[in-house]
Amino acid sequence: MWEYYLRRVYVKILCWFVPSKKARLALRSRLRFGKKVVRLDKVDSYVPQSVLLAMQKHTPLDFLSAYKEILNPVSLAEIVESKNTNNTMPPPHWQL
Repeated sequence: MWEYYLRRVYVKILCWFVPSKKARLALRSRLRFGKKVVRLDKVDSYVPQSVLLAMQKHTPLDFLSAYKEILNPVSLAEIVESKNTNNTMPPPHWQL
């Protein structure tokens, strides 16, 4: 693990002295620190199968009603009206 970080620092220091971006990218790719492509099947291999099946079965819209119940959204007009009608907020500290 430490070897990776030491190699990474070494590559960064080397890239400080390489003037062109194309040469820096070539150096990083030669030392295996270039841009990497992450494929979905590789990521999915680390996720348990039961979680993958649940992700395929449900969409975020399935949970929208539960989110609305938790968040209890209120319109801006209702907020302004409730602020004007009942002063539930304490007075500022300079009015105490």
